[in-house]
Amino acid sequence: MKVVTKLGLGFGIVLSMLFAVLAFGLVSMSQIQARFDEVVEVNNAEAKLAHALSLSVSDRMIALRNIALLTDTAAVETEKARIRTQAQGYAQAYDALGTRFRESDHTSASERAVFDKLRANEAAAAPIIEKAISLAEAREQQAAIRVLIDELRPVQRDWMSTTKDMIALQDEQNDVANRDADAAYARAKAIMLALGAAAVLTGIVAALVITRGLTRALGGEPGEAMALAARIAQGNLRDGIAVDGRSPDSLMVSLETMRARLNTIVLGIQSSSVAIAEAASEIAQGTVDLSKRTESQAASLEETKRRRRAWKNSRAPSRRMPTTPPRARTPRRKLAATRLRAATRSIMWSRPCGASRRLRRTWPTSSA
Repeated sequence: MKVVTKLGLGFGIVLSMLFAVLAFGLVSMSQIQARFDEVVEVNNAEAKLAHALSLSVSDRMIALRNIALLTDTAAVETEKARIRTQAQGYAQAYDALGTRFRESDHTSASERAVFDKLRANEAAAAPIIEKAISLAEAREQQAAIRVLIDELRPVQRDWMSTTKDMIALQDEQNDVANRDADAAYARAKAIMLALGAAAVLTGIVAALVITRGLTRALGGEPGEAMALAARIAQGNLRDGIAVDGRSPDSLMVSLETMRARLNTIVLGIQSSSVAIAEAASEIAQGTVDLSKRTESQAASLEETKRRRRAWKNSRAPSRRMPTTPPRARTPRRKLAATRLRAATRSIMWSRPCGASRRLRRTWPTSSA
């Protein structure tokens, strides 16, 4: 596998896990934010409306009590206006709560049941309230008080209990949302820590694998390989490295094998150069010896020619009066030529060399 592929796989795995941590963190944060939005924007708003309903009911009951006890007409009118204002506020809060229940997907059946019960309580309390107000306006305070105690009080108690149930439901939903948010945070924290630890471990393993692969391919540290290559490039083939414990396919072993072979080749060339120099020296010495022998042979031939001329000159008078037939001189001439060739061959063959062999091949085997 190529180094680029190894690095790409290692960093790709680590980056993928980091991306998974980031993505899961964002998803978890969005879930937690949704829980908080539900608490703040939905449950708290509904709880606020439920408290408004409860306060409206309580305030109207107080105003009715005041009407039943007061005798001043202006004070009674003030309390009546207060009741109307609270009734309008109750209606607005009730409608807003109903709208939220209809639009929300998280509205439970319990909330819908309590909401319907609030409507029934209001419908039951409205005629009793009007009856108590009419009796108070007719100056029948005792009758009005009796209506408040005997008729309105049970309805009021049920009505207030229903508003408290609505408030309790909203508080319970807030608690559930808070628990869900805490659970989501704890779950996200644990998973992100696990993914982060896995990413760290994966990065360490990838680094070890890549480092080990590169070290095995190089056979050592990159600086050591560079130093060996630099020594070889400078011509230093004597200093080698130890290859024990290195991979046979590594760069360092290949460089050491190349250095050893180059060193063997250079030593062989040096040995051949010495042998060639010695052979050239022998050839030069043989050439000198051949030259000396050739000069000696030439001198011998010149001396032989001089003697023959002298002999011929000394025999010149006898040619006029020969005592022997002319044919008797022929064997003597052949004998001298034969002796001359034998002497020349013995001189030239005393040390065989290329030049003597060539001379021997070209030397005539018979006299002219």
